[in-house]
Amino acid sequence: MKKIIFVESADIGKFSFQGFIVDKGDNIVSYSIFIKNMDVALIELVAYPNKDVRLCINNEMISYIEENKTQDKKLRREYFKQFYSFIIASEKKASYMIFKRQKLNYIKNSSDIINMKKLYIGM
Repeated sequence: MKKIIFVESADIGKFSFQGFIVDKGDNIVSYSIFIKNMDVALIELVAYPNKDVRLCINNEMISYIEENKTQDKKLRREYFKQFYSFIIASEKKASYMIFKRQKLNYIKNSSDIINMKKLYIGM
């Protein structure tokens, strides 16, 4: 895996998230969101050569965020709202940059994102 193009970043609460276009080798490219200074992606939209796109969410990174979250539930709600806006905007950029002619709505329809919200906010 090689980060080839930095696309954007967002500082949200205790975390700084960064979006990169990543070369995963074997002609596979992804748009990946990392926590700054971490080499494992939190979220990946992976483009396979057959035009298949998959959303992959790393549960270990979710656990890391959950373990290091702020204690204030009201702040956690606001931070998750900011994070959700960031990843939706990232998906749109990924669609434009590397998933040409494919409409992406994976993040909005992801049960993993809903579960991430429940864990982080503590619903």
